[in-house]
Amino acid sequence: IRVEDLWFSNDTLVLKTQQKIFRVSKSVLAARSTVFSDMAAFPQPVDGDTELIDGSPVVTLHDSADDMEAFLRAIFDSSYFMPPPTSVGLDVILGILRLSHKYDVQYLHRRALEHLSVQYYRSSVHDYRSIKVADHGVAIARCLLSSMRPRPRTAISPHSFDF
Repeated sequence: IRVEDLWFSNDTLVLKTQQKIFRVSKSVLAARSTVFSDMAAFPQPVDGDTELIDGSPVVTLHDSADDMEAFLRAIFDSSYFMPPPTSVGLDVILGILRLSHKYDVQYLHRRALEHLSVQYYRSSVHDYRSIKVADHGVAIARCLLSSMRPRPRTAISPHSFDF
């Protein structure tokens, strides 16, 4: 399925994930991501085996299509993933967190962590209980945040076991 608002016409690369394809600017992607920058630096083979869509080379990625769509929207649409206090769904935050880490997009990684911290980090067990656990993703987000807080090496967050 072609994602029309992530289908650009110049200087493009087609990213293919599961059932979605995205035609995005190579230059913008390379400017934001060291991984895509390194990928663009390698000479591309010019032979009959190279898959092309609308004249652009296709790169098949083994990431979730929904995660990739959120990640690319965050890169190419500045209003999509605004900093806190803007509320963002946990699935979007975790998808962007995963892919910004994988593809080394530092500003998105920091922003995703900020969203997790603002929306899900609490300083006490009582405060944690005030958040309704709708799914395992929230519990995972809590554990991630708990593990990211600086503390002595021998200390374990007392909140880690209280889910």
